Order: sequence, then structure tokens, then C-alpha cells
Amino acid sequence: MISRLQRLEQWRAGRYDLRRAKYQKILPGWHNRRVRRRLVAVTLALNVATWASAVASYFTLWAMIGVVAFMLLTLLGMSLVKIANEDVTDAPRAALDEFELRERDAARSVGFFVFWVGGFVPYLVLVTLAPIDGPYRGAVAYLGAYLVLSALMLGAITPILLSAWAREDAPETDPYLEGEAG
Repeated sequence: MISRLQRLEQWRAGRYDLRRAKYQKILPGWHNRRVRRRLVAVTLALNVATWASAVASYFTLWAMIGVVAFMLLTLLGMSLVKIANEDVTDAPRAALDEFELRERDAARSVGFFVFWVGGFVPYLVLVTLAPIDGPYRGAVAYLGAYLVLSALMLGAITPILLSAWAREDAPETDPYLEGEAG
């Protein structure tokens, strides 16, 4: 008898295969290493811009608009990278082979490390600047909040970006070797 957890895993694997097939049809030219690496670079640049806007929010509250805009653009970039990478980082175990599974788990480990360490940087900035009295006291709170959000986003996108950067292109199939040629 199949347990509920096994049925759930089978259902998730089926849904993943359907989603994978749908995205291959929608963006057929995006599933190569060159495009994935470009998307990774753009998404990482958007996250760096989010960090820069967060630091600028200490000096002017108008930078909050940039923080929100760059965060939304980073989420869009992350979604595009996931589509181009066939969403390997969120795939269920049953849908991946051993190599993809090992690669995904390694990327998740690095992502957790970035997530964990990235949370301390804004915390240390906040603890260091919080005792300062003066007109910028409220700006310190905004700076800390935006840095925490930026760090959380960087930790969340790290496994996706690493997986997309390191993933090899699928080998081209030869119809003569497959026995399909007439």
C-alpha cells in the first residue's frame, strides 16, 4: 500500500513533468547555457542594485522606491532563470536523476549558508548604528529592514542561480543513433 507521502511525491513529480514540458514549448530558445548565464548575471546585478538602493535609503527615503522596484525586478529575473533552468531547484526527488539531485542539494547548501550569513550583515549594521541619536534614527531602521530583505532575497535566489550557472546543456539527440531515421 502506498502511503500519503509517496502519493504526494508521485503527484508532485507528475506536476513537475507537466510544467517542464509546458515551459519547454513556451520558451524553446532559452534552455541553453548561454541564455541561462546571461539571466543569472542580470538577476545578480538586480540584487546588487537592491543592496545599493537599501544603503541609499539611509540617506534619502526616495531610495525606498528603488528598493521595491529592484526587488520586484529580481523576482522577475528569478522566475525567468527558473523557467530557463527547468526549475530543477524546486523539483521533487522522483523527477530528478542522481546527478541533478546532487547538484540541487549542493546548491541548496550554499544557498542556506548565504541565507544564514547574509542575515548577520544587516543585523550587525543595525546593532552598530542603532545607538546613534540624531535625525537619522528612523533611517537606520529602514536601512536595517531593507538590508534584511535584500539578504533574504539573495539567500533565496542563490540555489537557483548556482544551479542555472553550473548546469550543462542537454545533449543533442542524433536520429541515426536513435533508430528514428528512415
